[in-house]
Amino acid sequence: MISVHPSDTTVALASPLNLTCMASGIPTPVYSWYKDEELVSGESRPYLYVSEVDPGDRGDYTFMAVNDNGVAVSNTASIHIPGIRMVYACIIASITYSFSVNIDSFDAMHVKDKLCT
Repeated sequence: MISVHPSDTTVALASPLNLTCMASGIPTPVYSWYKDEELVSGESRPYLYVSEVDPGDRGDYTFMAVNDNGVAVSNTASIHIPGIRMVYACIIASITYSFSVNIDSFDAMHVKDKLCT
């Protein structure tokens, strides 16, 4: 049973991130963390610590506790890193232009693919 769920967090680039979850059960559960539905390798504690976040840490995290009696999954915690911008330069018909997009508001790669073709 999960008694404390991780919380949505906004964290500045290069700052520490600490997500905490509490689960109990008999026998003691095995813990794991997932980011965007992918297992976070090597994280088997009820907390997840990143000493300096980078743009790749942005996403949705969940915690899972498993024992012989079942599985408990936490609520999803969204991690936001404000001010991250991606800048692209496109060359179309020998004319170069650039643009930037805030990746917190929409899918930057989708925009790049549409504008640079």
